[in-house]
Amino acid sequence: WPIETGDAKDTELLMLVPELANVSLTSAELNYLENTCTYFNKDYLQFLTTFRLQPSKQIHVSFALLNDTGSPDDVGDLSLDISGRWLDTILYEIPLLALTSEAYFKFCDRDWTYRHQQGRAYIKGRRLIEHGCIFSEFGSRRRRDYHTQDLVIQGLKQAAAHSEAQGWKGELSGTSNVHFAMKYGLTPVGTVAHEWFMGIASITNDYVHANETALRYWVGCFGEGVLGIALTDTFGTPTFLKAFKRTMPTPANSMADDKKTLIPGAASPPLPPMDANGTTDTSEERS
Repeated sequence: WPIETGDAKDTELLMLVPELANVSLTSAELNYLENTCTYFNKDYLQFLTTFRLQPSKQIHVSFALLNDTGSPDDVGDLSLDISGRWLDTILYEIPLLALTSEAYFKFCDRDWTYRHQQGRAYIKGRRLIEHGCIFSEFGSRRRRDYHTQDLVIQGLKQAAAHSEAQGWKGELSGTSNVHFAMKYGLTPVGTVAHEWFMGIASITNDYVHANETALRYWVGCFGEGVLGIALTDTFGTPTFLKAFKRTMPTPANSMADDKKTLIPGAASPPLPPMDANGTTDTSEERS
């Protein structure tokens, strides 16, 4: 396990990160994805059944004390460097941030208990829905721990059920945590990752048109109106809005202009969208 130095605070994190190698997709989870997330095609789901993170090879951890006094209360800078193919490493973001957050709350900001957390989430959720707010739960990478997020989602779900009975216009639209979506019957919902826009900009070396290029690839893969929540702030909201003011490319025209959509070194433009059976139409000759 590649680590340079550390103290008691980061030991917790260092013990947990290697466990990511044991994470795998269960048959029940696969069945859930097949029936709920129909925008994932069969090839991708098959890929997930065999996919494994390899933290011992892909993650390098270092911890530098700012002022080493020998005290367990010394603070420092933690660095997590992930290396490897984008395909193999992009899924690290959420679990690593979640584990880091949990390790922090175990040693810092400890004046806190689980008591009333579910009730507080219920009250907050009820107020939001009562006032017509439509919101989703996005707490995975910032959570105190798994149990806390579980309590919060239970509270929000109770608020949603109460509000529905009252006929209020607000709504709990879902959660970005697919595990909890499956556990509590919520809609799995999320955004296009910042990393998607950043990666496209880096690969094309074109930051000016990165937003538009990334959106074209996205629509070309999933189709129009599917997974359509796009982050606006990767390179600044004004820059995003300049691209977003243009006509949103359809799956057909997202592939029409190779010069705008083809990443240097890529073998072809973005794949056509999937049909109802989770397959793509590759009958058309493509250069």
